[in-house]
Amino acid sequence: MRILCFGDSLTAGMTTGDRDYPPSAVLQLLKKKSTVVNQGLGGDRLEDFARRLEEALKDQKRMTRRKVDVVFLWGGANDLRCGRGAAACFSSLLECLSVCRAEEVTRVFVLTCLEMSCERAGHGNIGRERRAYNAMVKEGADGASYDVVDVAGEIRYW
Repeated sequence: MRILCFGDSLTAGMTTGDRDYPPSAVLQLLKKKSTVVNQGLGGDRLEDFARRLEEALKDQKRMTRRKVDVVFLWGGANDLRCGRGAAACFSSLLECLSVCRAEEVTRVFVLTCLEMSCERAGHGNIGRERRAYNAMVKEGADGASYDVVDVAGEIRYW
């Protein structure tokens, strides 16, 4: 099975201080049974994902002569921090799902957006918009072409 993990720095599995972001451990488990490609890019935003995702899926097909079977999509934090609203973020996510369908990805998992330190500091409406985005992701999964991994419900504040 070929798996593409796609998103921002959280997907890349960066560390901060003494904490590893969750994908680091998850990727290690997945790699034991599958071919996993991590296309996490620090600072990337959902609004730029679709173009980069399409290129990544086509590159994988070209290099391996096989399509990607599973995609994990994780983003939104950078968009929300830059003042982008939940609806705009979700619209960008839908573009990514269209790309996955066009490239015949068998299964897509969308991860919810984690609580951010700037929410605790009281900066703007980021927390409200993040919760709204996560609700859209969860509601949109009913009958949609993706499954939800609710990391925000399991991992608190990074």
